[in-house]
Amino acid sequence: MSDHDALFTNADLIYAYTRSDALMDGVLIALPNAESWGFKVPVAITASAYAECIAWNAPDPKLESILRVREDMVLLAAINEAKAHRKRQLKGSVERPDRVDFEVETVVLPDGIADVCKVNLYMVIGPGDAGEPVGTIMLIGED
Repeated sequence: MSDHDALFTNADLIYAYTRSDALMDGVLIALPNAESWGFKVPVAITASAYAECIAWNAPDPKLESILRVREDMVLLAAINEAKAHRKRQLKGSVERPDRVDFEVETVVLPDGIADVCKVNLYMVIGPGDAGEPVGTIMLIGED
């Protein structure tokens, strides 16, 4: 396809919001431990999903450790379901080949009392700013 065949040209571009912009703005939050769980692409999570599953609002001297454990729980659930998804895909039994749905159990502190809450998430692998594969974890209903 030549430039004159393109539907849009750079001159037609009014505004672009990139993944890098979203990471800098805090709309997406990088999950740097993804590689240690077996992800071969950079993974980020939406701010809303981060708030539901990873953020810890209670004052705690071990906050860094708590956040790491909570991040690891999300990544573990995502990678396990991605592997199962791939096996189902190879058998031809995947309804949504473009996404992996999974659930995470997380501890919440309503009124200062610990309780377990299940959060439904999904992950997509799509193109990054330069077309490279990247993963994004979102709450069901986010895009």
